Amino acid sequence: MDWFESAAENLVEKLKVKNFVAGESFLREFLENETQVLDGVDEEEKDISINEWLELFEEYIRNHLVGKVDIGKNFRWMKAIDKTASSVTPSNQKTPTPPKISLLEDIPISELSPDNTEHLVELIDRSFLSGNYSDCITYGNDCLRKLNKELAPVDERLSILNTMVEAALKSERVDLYKLYVRKAELLASVYEHEDAGKYFEKAVDELIRDYNDNVEYIANIREKINELFRKCRIQFENGCDNSNASRVFIKECRFNRSNEKSRLKKAGREHECSNFVQRYQTRR
Repeated sequence: MDWFESAAENLVEKLKVKNFVAGESFLREFLENETQVLDGVDEEEKDISINEWLELFEEYIRNHLVGKVDIGKNFRWMKAIDKTASSVTPSNQKTPTPPKISLLEDIPISELSPDNTEHLVELIDRSFLSGNYSDCITYGNDCLRKLNKELAPVDERLSILNTMVEAALKSERVDLYKLYVRKAELLASVYEHEDAGKYFEKAVDELIRDYNDNVEYIANIREKINELFRKCRIQFENGCDNSNASRVFIKECRFNRSNEKSRLKKAGREHECSNFVQRYQTRR
């Protein structure tokens, strides 16, 4: 591709100030801001094209950026570890043997430190791939706290959240809605209002499903649903997506009207039951 070389140069520059970049987010940002490749292309076609280019560009990195970029799992690209001695040894001294530096995937899991951000990312990936989804989410929360403290770029935090969401989906966790909310809030912070609205709506749908199933371990669930409905509408409105904002408002009204009818119906049954008891006691 014509843009591969300039994208590779941009990647090297980014890795001077970042621990790693998420490949999909990096390519999207580069192509939208630095090229005209995606001009006039709808969102669905953009996603398809970027997914097709990811593997090709990663192969380009592997062939042309040796010693500059290391390739991790799930299209994470990191600054290469310098495996050479950085200082000049005087001629009268014996050159020390440089320590062997292993790639993260070669390090036993027991030697990976949760105090190291890159090690945490590796622990997240290994936990996910081995099916330890609870550990994956625990490590993910630890990693996000560190990335927040380090003021890491949003795409790094979104990359971690994406893996956590997949883990929550596979393990059918009831707190999946919280991950959707965190992702929506991150997207909203960088003015990705339409995507933020979509993830707020995903969170709403999860909670409505739990509400309809009479899940009792989520406190104030109806209030949470209405709060997220409002946040969802605000994001669509901020993104000038009035069609989706109206659709969500109608969805919110239907939810509340349906629950009001259920409440009144239940109150009516209780009233009838109370009247029956009173009549029975009077007859006695």
